[in-house]
Amino acid sequence: ALIDAGTLDLASSLSVPTGGSVGLTADSMTDAGGTIMAPAGMVSLAPLSPGRPVVIGGTDPNMLDLSISILQAAGDAATLALGSTDSGPLTVAAPADLAVPDIILRGGGIVLDAALGASGTLDLESTAGITQEAAFSAQSLTGSASGMVSLGMPNLIGTLQSFFVPNQTFLLRDRAELLVSGPVGAE
Repeated sequence: ALIDAGTLDLASSLSVPTGGSVGLTADSMTDAGGTIMAPAGMVSLAPLSPGRPVVIGGTDPNMLDLSISILQAAGDAATLALGSTDSGPLTVAAPADLAVPDIILRGGGIVLDAALGASGTLDLESTAGITQEAAFSAQSLTGSASGMVSLGMPNLIGTLQSFFVPNQTFLLRDRAELLVSGPVGAE
């Protein structure tokens, strides 16, 4: 794990053995042409400061702005985890169709303002609600939220796995045949 109290500049290659994990934690990250090699492993990108918002493809210096190029730098990983349970809201502000099969989005709320594509599983883990203004696609969807989940755009999902939403509304719209394979709802 690399932790930087300033700006973390990805300027060279970081690599771990097959199945290993790379964790980058900083309140600001920039892509300076580097790569993150974690074949069949996990790459985690999260803010250092609790409550700091995370934005994918934004331009706000007061947030952890994860550019599409920094996400693509982790192309050979099996899982890409963005944000943390301690971070502020996570917003997808620019379209992202990532080569990493499984994507985990974590935050104090998740907002999908731009299209997102996951070739495998999309895992949405929110300590607040989840909303969207743009559709997403994934082979499967799973997650949990402490607030209302409103995914009413015409999404493209193959399988809905378990999704835990305690005592809240769960709305999901899908534009194709959907297989429900796990428990969904509040308990």
